[in-house]
Amino acid sequence: MEARVRLWENELLPGWKASRSKWGFEARVEKECFRGIPAVIRTKAWPLLIGNRLRITSDLFEILRATAEEARYVTELQDGYDTMHSESESEHECASPNNNFDVYVQDENASLPNAPSVCFVQEQVIENGNSEMPSRKKLLKRKTSLSSQIEIDLSRTFPKLAFFEEGGGPFRQSLQDILEAYSQFRPQLGYVQGMSHVAAVLLLFLDRDPAFAGFCNILHDHVFFGLIREKQGVTLRKHLSLFQYLLKEHVPMVSTHFEEISLLPEMYLIDWLLTILSKALPLDIVARIWDCYLYYDRREKRERFLWRAILGLLKLFSVQLKLLDFDSALSLLRKIPEKLDTRQYFECIQGISITHRRYTTLRAKVGL
Repeated sequence: MEARVRLWENELLPGWKASRSKWGFEARVEKECFRGIPAVIRTKAWPLLIGNRLRITSDLFEILRATAEEARYVTELQDGYDTMHSESESEHECASPNNNFDVYVQDENASLPNAPSVCFVQEQVIENGNSEMPSRKKLLKRKTSLSSQIEIDLSRTFPKLAFFEEGGGPFRQSLQDILEAYSQFRPQLGYVQGMSHVAAVLLLFLDRDPAFAGFCNILHDHVFFGLIREKQGVTLRKHLSLFQYLLKEHVPMVSTHFEEISLLPEMYLIDWLLTILSKALPLDIVARIWDCYLYYDRREKRERFLWRAILGLLKLFSVQLKLLDFDSALSLLRKIPEKLDTRQYFECIQGISITHRRYTTLRAKVGL
């Protein structure tokens, strides 16, 4: 391990920008990523592998984080105002549904920097007949639906590690900051369950700001969260059909057995796709999967590797799965044994080849 650390520190990392395009250097990086990047090196290697095409900066992250906090406060202020107004016997008229306050809170497409400030909102509430304002601290305790879902998922994220648990988890606040800031960065997507695991894996190896930059760039190429938001789920079903073709080609025994017991991909696959297997596998193996996944610098290549990693997992358990009924097979897939033969698993992955040409053909076949 020490020799591999020295290799990264003395040769691969220093020559990254100058040599990455050279075939010999690229082959060495690929080999070392598949062997597993030493944990102490991931802090430097992962940001280089991920890149920053979106040009995410610490300043932008701070603006988004502060905006998320303000948005949460203003939404809670609306709730507090509605509650107080309904109980008030004041003779003043209620605020008009068309006033600036309502537009700010209800218009999902409103840009926060151009919306009325919190101070303006406070003044409007007071002018409309409520001289007693609820305290900011009290209002912030009440969560919006978005922040509530994030709050719930924080403690569910790698619970055995206790890094994200309530009341003392050292990475909990950083994880919350990243998820809430991202919901402001891409409001049309917002927060989707599973994102917490992706962000958490990054936080295990990176500081908060580079973890946020990495999170944004990874999700920019990771299409599957967007598919969850799609009405009717047409594109998601096409990806599931694509997987069925791949499974039939590369692990036919499992494919046939799953058809016999009516075990459908959507019963186990979606979680694996969304979290890049981080919710399914032991963390040491997850980190190695991510070493390989991040090595590929284009969306299509990353997708192909993720399919290979999933197919390799099913191939690893193919003999066992063939003997199981529906309930037992689904139970195994939803809770992969922690004692996994890492060497054998990666041999299964490397034994699966999905060429660009074949992948393009299958995508066209399912209408992607």
